Amino acid sequence: MRKHIRKHTGDKPFICQYCQAHFAENTTLKKHISVKHVEDNVLCRNCSSSFEKSDALNHCKTCLHVGRPNIDYKFVCFACDYHTHLNQAMQFHIRRHTGERPYKCNYCHYSSKQPNDLKRHVKTRHFTLFQH
Repeated sequence: MRKHIRKHTGDKPFICQYCQAHFAENTTLKKHISVKHVEDNVLCRNCSSSFEKSDALNHCKTCLHVGRPNIDYKFVCFACDYHTHLNQAMQFHIRRHTGERPYKCNYCHYSSKQPNDLKRHVKTRHFTLFQH
């Protein structure tokens, strides 16, 4: 109910610690910080090297400081114990750590890490757009 009231009052109690921008919802503030203020580099816990988020998949495949006892270890996460032999599974997993949400809704500000999450969102939140 408080969120709804804020829409009418214009109250924006959540303030960004980096640029003092104001937001009506905490989730919007968190998204703002992740998009505007988080650096594009990540750190590998296995070898301590720093690399751009865009290079994370390649690093998970080529890091020399992790054991790869079988094919299931083709990709080993730079930030946790997760491993897989599937390229796409690792891409989706990496987004858990980087916060990347490349799948954007055409009807609102929603974004997701996986395409199926976006499809589900559109079907449940914007279903009236598709009714005749």
